[in-house]
Amino acid sequence: GLAVEQEEAARGGGAPAAAGLARPLGTNAVDFSVQNVRGPSKTFPKHETRHISDHKNVARCAKFSPDGKYFATGSGDTSIKFFEVSKIKQTMLGDSKESSGRPVVRTFYDHVQPINDLDFHPISPILISGAKDNTIKFFDFSKTAARKAFRVIQGYS
Repeated sequence: GLAVEQEEAARGGGAPAAAGLARPLGTNAVDFSVQNVRGPSKTFPKHETRHISDHKNVARCAKFSPDGKYFATGSGDTSIKFFEVSKIKQTMLGDSKESSGRPVVRTFYDHVQPINDLDFHPISPILISGAKDNTIKFFDFSKTAARKAFRVIQGYS
């Protein structure tokens, strides 16, 4: 290890030092001094960030729909919040005429354990979720009254 190499180098022996592979201390030193740089070293695009989740526990996953019109979040509270992007924009702009002030379109309650992952069907208005309860559930978000899955696959792992 390092201690053996240091002892051999101190005695003047050992393969690395004898082969000329070890450099004497003080050569090729690295300068770690702080440079006086004016302004930020990186510029980042300016985006506004807002907290919009109504979950009662941490959001564990989120996914946008393929067309970008919707997104959903899955939580440790076992619920799935379904958002419409246009309503979020209205809420952020403060346009209260068009919006009720709540960006959540609907909440799906059908899992009994925290949500692990979400995905949208590439064509149909279907949201798919997987949870720690070992189920995969399919929600039809085109039906405004739907709060439960229309199809369940039990016991995946």
